[in-house]
Amino acid sequence: MKVEPGIGIVASIAWKDNLLVCGDTNGLILSYQLDKRNKPQTFETGKGLVRRIRFGPATEGTLGYHNILVLFNDGDFGIWDLEYNTRVSISSYFRQRDLKALDLDWWN
Repeated sequence: MKVEPGIGIVASIAWKDNLLVCGDTNGLILSYQLDKRNKPQTFETGKGLVRRIRFGPATEGTLGYHNILVLFNDGDFGIWDLEYNTRVSISSYFRQRDLKALDLDWWN
């Protein structure tokens, strides 16, 4: 796999089936389809360090199968849909309450 120029230091990695997702220190999220030799999908979040990335618990063939949950260093978190290349939501819940999240996961 070729690393694209312009990305920061990779800070978080998640893998599910043929998808590898990386988040860097600049807030860039890259999604690689390992079974294809395409350029990665990129999402410029503008949020800084990506602390954690988690794939959603949905099973193959169901809505949300390619959703990722992303935690940023400032405590904000968001959900991105990799299938449609879009941000589903973002929240500053922790930051608004002066709380610092160190990790996160999906509620099943």
